[in-house]
Amino acid sequence: MIVLLTSCNRFSYNFPNYSYDNLAINKGINANSTYILNATKEYTDKGLRSKNMPEVVGYFKKRLNQNLIIKKDLKDNRGKYVLPFDIPYKVSKQDLTFLKEATNLDFLILSKIEYLELLNKESLSQKNKVRLFSALSGAIATIKIIDLQNNEVVLEMSCTASVGDSQTAFPEVDEFGIEELESIPIYKSAVTLGKKAMKRLLKKIN
Repeated sequence: MIVLLTSCNRFSYNFPNYSYDNLAINKGINANSTYILNATKEYTDKGLRSKNMPEVVGYFKKRLNQNLIIKKDLKDNRGKYVLPFDIPYKVSKQDLTFLKEATNLDFLILSKIEYLELLNKESLSQKNKVRLFSALSGAIATIKIIDLQNNEVVLEMSCTASVGDSQTAFPEVDEFGIEELESIPIYKSAVTLGKKAMKRLLKKIN
């Protein structure tokens, strides 16, 4: 924690903490197989939106090269979209069956980012309930890879970024006649934390 002084206040910069969870057996990536990358789901105050994050696209392009297809680019010989429907993070068995039958792809890559103020606290794991219980800011980035041939989740990992509300105790500064100085915490927004959490999570994939 970095503390800055002014004549009236003390500002403290609260560094974020990053925690990782393996939510499924991590079988890594098979660079010889073909993958389809779905847009990242982002849960915002304006509702759910999908976007192709440069960090996510860039990482998997580097790992898979020509074996990666981005969903929006998947078209048939007539130029029509093979997958005109949205693929949710909690993809249904029906959608997985369609993907298997309509394409010759091996794996589906899904990702999402959730922000602290919009999280359903009841649905959190016990670990994340503790991590985010008193957080000033936080986000959870998650990546999941599904084997389309047998509907098996072969990788699912998350990174939880949080900034705690820990207070720094300051002694009284009697020589200035000040009985108490207010500490104002400065920290990164949940959106920034979500982006950083996703970057860190990508580095953890085998």
